[in-house]
Amino acid sequence: MYSSLTGEHVTQNVYENAKKIRETFEIKNMRDFTILYNKIDVLLLTDVMENYGAVSLRDFKLDPVYYYTTPGFAWNAMLRKTGVKLELLKDTDMYLMFEQGIREGLSQSSIIYSKANNKYIGEREKKKHQRNISQIWMQIISMDGRCVNIYHTKGFKWCNPDLFNTENFFKMKDDQEKSYIFEEDMKYPEELHDLHSDYSLTPENVFDNTKLLKLTMTLYDKKKYILHYIILGFI
Repeated sequence: MYSSLTGEHVTQNVYENAKKIRETFEIKNMRDFTILYNKIDVLLLTDVMENYGAVSLRDFKLDPVYYYTTPGFAWNAMLRKTGVKLELLKDTDMYLMFEQGIREGLSQSSIIYSKANNKYIGEREKKKHQRNISQIWMQIISMDGRCVNIYHTKGFKWCNPDLFNTENFFKMKDDQEKSYIFEEDMKYPEELHDLHSDYSLTPENVFDNTKLLKLTMTLYDKKKYILHYIILGFI
């Protein structure tokens, strides 16, 4: 039996398994096989969804089938679980500042170094720990993962910029009670461009030629750049 997907002949085990499926379910053609595949897929997803709904009703008293998306369900589950009361932003300029700072975020894994050390490559380095997998060092990056887990729900107000000199700024802690959002003019030093070519510290939303807003990892200088104080401290 030949697989057009891989461009190779299938193994004997794969062939025997396909033969067993054909005989068990009395499959005569690809139409029968496709119908069987769809039935299995639907039944599996039904089991998953039924269990998901049961757990959601048990833990949050919420039925996920009434939500368009999982984030919408998760938002209501958070409100019910925490009992938090969210303060509405009534200041237009404050609201627009928060809105301008919404850029989503980029999380990625950059492979820094990898070296195979397993039984398939012949000579091994005897002094090193032997594992049946390749050794891979990866840098896991998520710039805003920390600050989006620190939600502040009330007490929003403008602050005097003079309070935030360099000394006072670096005294602030990541887990302090008060949080701050800054608007900054920032210069991205040219000597850092090569080092940061895979991951810019100041991503921004820009409109491309199709007039769609896209998140870009530019190394340009920034004007009136909105960011959380934890990210500013990291930069």
